[in-house]
Amino acid sequence: MTARLIIMADSFARSDLMRPLGPNAVPLLTSFLHDMVDLAQAIPGIRLSVGYATATPPELDQRVALRPMAGFGTDALASLLADALGEASAVLIVGGDLPHLPRSRLRDALTHLATGAAVVVGPADRTGWYLLGLATADPVLLRAVPARNVTPDALISAVRSRGHTVAVLPPWFGVADLADLAALADMLRELPPAYARHTRATLAAGTARAVGG
Repeated sequence: MTARLIIMADSFARSDLMRPLGPNAVPLLTSFLHDMVDLAQAIPGIRLSVGYATATPPELDQRVALRPMAGFGTDALASLLADALGEASAVLIVGGDLPHLPRSRLRDALTHLATGAAVVVGPADRTGWYLLGLATADPVLLRAVPARNVTPDALISAVRSRGHTVAVLPPWFGVADLADLAALADMLRELPPAYARHTRATLAAGTARAVGG
């Protein structure tokens, strides 16, 4: 199986998160992306790219392919998935605000797609999703791909109605607000020091004070 993992640099387009973080926003969200890239590059054989919708692409390792996107809504995500499935047998999309995501979630998602699942979904703990994976370019399923902040119930129903198998991973949380950032900082204190090293460094430099840390 040839697999592509696409990390969405979607947090940079969210004023609800950028505004309260102020001058800390760009370095912090860039740290998230660097840690996500490290997370993905530790998985052998995966092809990695980052999708962005800002005027300027994020500054990342030159080995990471950058894909401009027309936003992060349903149509943009469906187009991104369709293009990627033209060159890979399976595609995973994950949010760019998950430096604390267990690497096992990515491995599990790839395993599900390699062993018969047409779609794998990682639902967010409140609403929306943190991971989507497809192993088919079925146009009905592509049209059902939800925006990041939309619960993937309609996609799951569409998969089952088409006679395909869907795998649902355990819930997880991205950083959607300052409370999530505080929860992330707490979680990192319990994880091994090598985990999310860029985010740790940025928080230690003072960004944690945005949430009273």
